[in-house]
Amino acid sequence: MNKVGRTVVLEQFSESNSSGELEECYTTLEELLITFVQARPILWDYRIPIQERSKSNRDRLWKEIFEEFGENPELPIDFLQKKWKNLRDTYIRLRNEYTPSGAPSKKKKEVGIL
Repeated sequence: MNKVGRTVVLEQFSESNSSGELEECYTTLEELLITFVQARPILWDYRIPIQERSKSNRDRLWKEIFEEFGENPELPIDFLQKKWKNLRDTYIRLRNEYTPSGAPSKKKKEVGIL
């Protein structure tokens, strides 16, 4: 399988603006994936009851996302799921590392000597 570039432009997701010109509303695979997953809270919102977040419901929603990508063989469902997990985990890690301006720095763990 070919690797999909970071800046893949998907022309089928273009919209026309008021002047009739085509305007790219999404430019990367990551932005499209985030948009499609965001529209399906069962895939990311832990506050939804677990009965609604069943494996069958999640599998159905991932199939919908795959279909929205045009059932592209270069973007199988497992690739999209791994990509989403990577994006989500990276966001959480960066969010947790952020220290607002003026806030005290986080204490570093001291390394003890035997």
